[in-house]
Order: sequence, then C-alpha cells, then structure tokens
Amino acid sequence: MANEGLQDFAVAFLSILLEGAPFILLGTLLSGFIDVYLPANALERVLPRNKIGAILLCGILGLFLPVCECAVVPVIRRLVKKGLPVSCALTYMLAAPIVNPVTALSTWKAFSGQEPLTMMLARLGMGYLVAVAVGLVILRVPLTALLRSTFRKSLTADPKHEQHDHDHHECCGHDHSHQHDHSHQHAPPSRLTQALRSAQRDFVDVGVYFAIGVTITALFNTGIAPGADWIDQMAQSPAGAPATLMI
Repeated sequence: MANEGLQDFAVAFLSILLEGAPFILLGTLLSGFIDVYLPANALERVLPRNKIGAILLCGILGLFLPVCECAVVPVIRRLVKKGLPVSCALTYMLAAPIVNPVTALSTWKAFSGQEPLTMMLARLGMGYLVAVAVGLVILRVPLTALLRSTFRKSLTADPKHEQHDHDHHECCGHDHSHQHDHSHQHAPPSRLTQALRSAQRDFVDVGVYFAIGVTITALFNTGIAPGADWIDQMAQSPAGAPATLMI
C-alpha cells in the first residue's frame, strides 16, 4: 500500500508540474522582456491619469497579458520597477489569473452543459470586482513608498551586473591578460540575451515556490497529507467547502 501511495503521489506531482510549467515559462519570459524592452515610466503615459480609472483598466489587462498565479509575481515586480503604481499592480496581480482568455475558455469547457456562459461571466466578473476592490483599498493605504522600495530592493539584489574576471586564472596563478589581443574581448550581451537571462532568473525563483505548491497539492490529492480525510468531509458541506478551499 505504501508503494502504491508513493506511485500515486509521483504521478500526481509530475502531472501537475508538467501542466503548470509551460505557463510559468511564458510568464517569466514576459517578465524578462518587460525588464529589458519596456522603457522606464512608459506605463504612466499609457494608463489614465485618474487613479481610479487606472485601477479599473488594470483589472482587465489580463485579457491582453494573461499569466498564471505563479508567473504573475515576477511580471508585477518588473512592472512596478517600470513605474506602475502599487495599487494598479496588485489589481492586475489578482485579476490577471482570472480575467484572461485561457481561464474563460477553460471555465466554459469545464461547465459545458451546465450554463457555461453564466459560470464564465460570473467567474470573470467576480474576480474583476474583487481585484478592483482590493486595488481601491490599497490606493487609500499609505504603504506605496514601502512597497516600491521593497520591489526595487528585490530587483537590484539579483546578480544581473555581476562581472567575472577572466584574465586572472586562479588555477595556475598567472595573469594572461597580456597574452590576448584586446580586440577579442567579449562584446556586451544583446538585449535579447539580457531578456532571456532575466527570464531564466525569474523562472528559477518562481519554480522553487511552484514546486512546493505542487508537492502540497499532490499530497492532498492522493490522500497522503495529514488531514486530507477531514478536508474531504468538509467538502460535503455547502458552507464549509468554500471556506476550506480558500484556506
């Protein structure tokens, strides 16, 4: 029985991991290109000057920049660095995984034969309203400067500008800088290469937390996790099921 449980866990873990990894890859690629190609403060020229209007618009940006729950974090970090207000950033972060074409189509498919249009509109509409409500609350909270500082510190902390001295070889203790023509020095990486490197760092950062989430999900899906039976019992309750799912 133990071996069967471990096999079920492995199957569940790999299936969820392989299902979610492409979406994280797309999101981190988007964050990498935003980091390199989006000019600073470009969003200020695009978003409405009215703060409430900007929040309302950011609630539907997922229709044009769809990302999943995991990959939206590096995207938001890059957008905040480029000048997106924190209230708008959190609105987009909450709405994008719900208000996007992929979620709309998957909801339509999941509830086919059970009023799919109603369920799809309800899911997207409620997600939009909740995200906008949170954005309006954050707009009134004086934490913008602190959050911006946190985002910027996390971005400047990554080793993007690390330099390696290739002229001094510690293996032999000799300095070979005089033996090479300076015309053969490495040229700076292209913007595409910088974007891909930035995306790679974000993918690794997000991948760690994604793997933890996949592990927890697989444990509960296979009934191995402590308390899984209790959750199954709560799922039978109309009031307890939503609360349990939120937790």
